[in-house]
Amino acid sequence: MRRVSRYPKLKAILPAHRIGTMVKNMQRAIVLDTLPALPKDIEANDPNDTFLLAMALAR
Repeated sequence: MRRVSRYPKLKAILPAHRIGTMVKNMQRAIVLDTLPALPKDIEANDPNDTFLLAMALAR
């Protein structure tokens, strides 16, 4: 999230302090031993985002 938040198109709408808050809240709120595999019909455009999709589905 921190890396992506530095992209020019996101930097304009997501200030750094909000990203920091979001990351801290996610670290406190989500505790998973293992992430479930994504269903075969769900695919991330960016392989580095797969864990985010898996976390969203785990909730």
